[in-house]
Amino acid sequence: NMSVDRKGDVTVKALATPELVAVGIGVAVSIARGSSGSAVGVSFAGSVGVNLVNHTVTAAVRRDESSTVALRSDGKVSVEAKDETGMTGIAGAFALGIGLSGQSTAAAAAVGVAIAVNEYGVGDRSKTEASIDRIAVTAGTGIDVTATFNARILGVGVSLGASGARGKGLSIALTGAGAGVYNTV
Repeated sequence: NMSVDRKGDVTVKALATPELVAVGIGVAVSIARGSSGSAVGVSFAGSVGVNLVNHTVTAAVRRDESSTVALRSDGKVSVEAKDETGMTGIAGAFALGIGLSGQSTAAAAAVGVAIAVNEYGVGDRSKTEASIDRIAVTAGTGIDVTATFNARILGVGVSLGASGARGKGLSIALTGAGAGVYNTV
């Protein structure tokens, strides 16, 4: 039998602190002007900001199958795993449609769509683990084994649409705008 003897504290620590930022911006402008004939303008703006995280944070004191190692400390034995991942997804879209007509038909259409997606560890693909495994541990002032998951997720979706029509005759301006945010932990 073999042992590892330590005076004072023994600390095993694993820490993950990635900061992810995804930004998507889209702009659409549509202008239609008609004076003696028809005019049509159509535009589309879209943006997507995506963050995907799958990782494992592990802090462990362990021995392999063939070993007989023991750990002894006259202080404290601490095993700590901590995940402090930060994710920010921002998506924005702006759509503008203008229809102008002198004596005839003019039409303008603009559509803006913004989507922000943050996904952390979908299913069992991400873990935060702390363990003492297959090893005898003796500590004079205590044993602490902790795993902490403290992810921060922010999703922002902004969409703005504006349209205007002016004319002597038929003028049409259509605008659509939408934003969505999807966060999964």
